[in-house]
Amino acid sequence: GSAVFRTDCVATMRILKEVLSSEATNRKIHLAITTDVQDASLPHVLSLVDRRLSVQHALATQVRLVEPLREIQQQEGTVDFLAPDLRHVIDNADSIKREYEEQPRRLSFLHGLVHDTYVSKWQLKGYPSVSRERLEELTAILNNYNLEVLISFFQEPIR
Repeated sequence: GSAVFRTDCVATMRILKEVLSSEATNRKIHLAITTDVQDASLPHVLSLVDRRLSVQHALATQVRLVEPLREIQQQEGTVDFLAPDLRHVIDNADSIKREYEEQPRRLSFLHGLVHDTYVSKWQLKGYPSVSRERLEELTAILNNYNLEVLISFFQEPIR
C-alpha cells in the first residue's frame, strides 16, 4: 500500500515520519518513506505566524518600556514631550503589564514553533542536525523580529 500526506507545516510532517518509522520498526515492517519539502511553502507558513509574532514582540517591548517611562514621568513631572506611542505605553501601563502576564510564554512558544519548523525543514531534506551557529542566528533574527529577514534566512542554504 501507499499513502500521501500533505501539510503546510514541515514539523508536523517530521513528527508523522518519525511515528510511522518507529511503528514500522516495532512491527518489523519494511517501510520506504520519501518526503518532498516545497521551499516555496515556507514563506506562507511563516506569514501565518507573522501577526502573532509581531503583536507579541510589540507587547514585550512595551512591557520593557513601562518602568523606564514611569521613571521619566516621576523625574520630569510630565510625559507630554514624549512621542505618542511612548505616551500610550505610560497611559496604558497597567493593562499592558496585565496582558503580558496573562500570556507570559506565548512569545517563547511562537519562537519554538519557528525554530521547530526550521529544524524540521532540514531534517526532512536529509540533514540529521542543524549547526548551533545557524540556530543562534535564527534566535537572533527572532529576537529582532522582521518577517522579510526571517524568510530570507529560511531560504538560505544550510552551512
